Amino acid sequence: MGRARWSDLLDLRTSTSHLPGGEAGPGGPPEHHLAAILKDLLPFTGNDQRVFIARSGGHPVGYIVFTVKGPDQRWVVSNISANLGVYAAAPVLEELLLHGVVAAGLEGTKRLYLHVPTSSPMRAPIRRAGFAPYGAESILGAHMMPVPIGPTRGRRQLSNDVWAIHQLYLASVPRQVQYAEALTSHHWDIERQGWSGTTHNGWIVEDGYQTVGYMKVASSHRTHVLEFVMHPEHRQRFPDLIGTVAQDLQGRLARPTYVIVRNYQHEYLTYLHEIGFAFQMEQELHVKYTTAPVRSPANVSVTFASELKEPVGKRVPTFLVDHPPDPSSEAS
Repeated sequence: MGRARWSDLLDLRTSTSHLPGGEAGPGGPPEHHLAAILKDLLPFTGNDQRVFIARSGGHPVGYIVFTVKGPDQRWVVSNISANLGVYAAAPVLEELLLHGVVAAGLEGTKRLYLHVPTSSPMRAPIRRAGFAPYGAESILGAHMMPVPIGPTRGRRQLSNDVWAIHQLYLASVPRQVQYAEALTSHHWDIERQGWSGTTHNGWIVEDGYQTVGYMKVASSHRTHVLEFVMHPEHRQRFPDLIGTVAQDLQGRLARPTYVIVRNYQHEYLTYLHEIGFAFQMEQELHVKYTTAPVRSPANVSVTFASELKEPVGKRVPTFLVDHPPDPSSEAS
């Protein structure tokens, strides 16, 4: 197990990912594993990925690709594969995950995340590697962004909206999901195009001065990926939100569009189907916490044998002893 080598590009050219949909979060499906390996090998490329290769007899038999995201530098599994011919791939997949957990911990990372299709055989090695499920999501897609008919009452996110968006998240998302995701207000920052070629923009709808709906769009040269948060008491404003986003994206180059719907947002599926989105896949969300062993000193009592003990004096100070008077002093 180790980092990528130049020879791996040739040996792994026909490998197939065990995550067919990839990590369809912000930024869309991941790039090809060969591109990730190449970026990992080239210096000065602003690489935000970590690639590890499993080898047997000096030949690569599997790989795993992590993408480093967010202010806390969390690691997200974006690609993983093991190709052993007629032999089971599960042990190699498990070792790849365990190696990644150790490597992440050594870099100071506290959490690793993995999205896997609910029907994938990857679920077993994922559980054995210590990843725990904390939610599920459905991925819906369309060849291009549908544009709903009707007026919209939303606006584009400004840089000073992040605190209000985070309060909306805290009021709308189940507590156990919040604990697992551990997001801060920086997660909602507007990000311009960087090394990955992906931009993040947001749109909100308001009720007075309260933010009641938010949609974040990650746009790359391949896809648009939409995520949203709606206040449970303002579900009827969802058409306003997605209509505002659709009108803004309408002027851009048409490309496949995906929307992520969490398992606590299923009431919005019907409307999304009506405007043109179709179901693509369902996947489980997993988290793994890196830990370090902590050793505390043990208090052990030791009993010494009597012959090893330091002798204790039995005499008392002389001034406490009643001595007889000195005859010479009486004579004088």
